[in-house]
Amino acid sequence: MRKIAQQESKVALLVYQAFFVGLLALPLSIQGWVSPNLEQFALLLGVGLVSSVAQWFGVTAYQYGEANVISNVEYVKIIYASIFGFYLFGELPSVLAITGIFVLILSVVIPNLVIGRRSKVC
Repeated sequence: MRKIAQQESKVALLVYQAFFVGLLALPLSIQGWVSPNLEQFALLLGVGLVSSVAQWFGVTAYQYGEANVISNVEYVKIIYASIFGFYLFGELPSVLAITGIFVLILSVVIPNLVIGRRSKVC
């Protein structure tokens, strides 16, 4: 992703993403289409705007940041989504989500413990 982000402009990457997501969503939206009312349309526009800004930040991060740091941030999205879902919507994470959260936490904690032990030995 970093190589693509450095070769293509941010706008081009955002257009590619929007095009392919739209292409994938088209068959599903055609079969069950319901026209949104004004409030729903405003919410859809808001979600689209926030998503576009978030995608722009993501592309910028891949252009300038280190891939291992960015990928760690990407992986913790499941943790943030579960926390926000619980506090904002009262959703309880599934067993699979909780398992994923523990795997993510362990994937950060275990290497740091190993690195800490190595530095004490040296």
